[in-house]
Amino acid sequence: MSGLIAALANLWPDAGSPWPYLLLAGLVLALAALMAWLLHWLRSRSSREAMARRADRNGLALLALADEMECYLYELALRGYPVRQQRHWPRLCRRLAMDHLECINWLMLDERVREPAPRDPPA
Repeated sequence: MSGLIAALANLWPDAGSPWPYLLLAGLVLALAALMAWLLHWLRSRSSREAMARRADRNGLALLALADEMECYLYELALRGYPVRQQRHWPRLCRRLAMDHLECINWLMLDERVREPAPRDPPA
């Protein structure tokens, strides 16, 4: 580190000048800002992936719940109970599962959609 400071100090004729130290401080500040931006970018990317995994688990749980409801309603229908009004609950669970799928698509694919696609060069 002292070799770098000495090399920067030799850039100016006056070795006692504060400019090399100010330049070094600016470089360190720029490096710190770059690292902070990189960490923020990586954290937001991993949080999107975590949200997508959670939405996927929730969607699968809703589909499993809809299957259980349909099996239960089928058993009730076999026993002779009226189940026509209750049939909307499994459909509602499946619709909510589709909303979760759309959420996953937005979280995982939206970043690629926002990036402009390369255009073909004019012929």
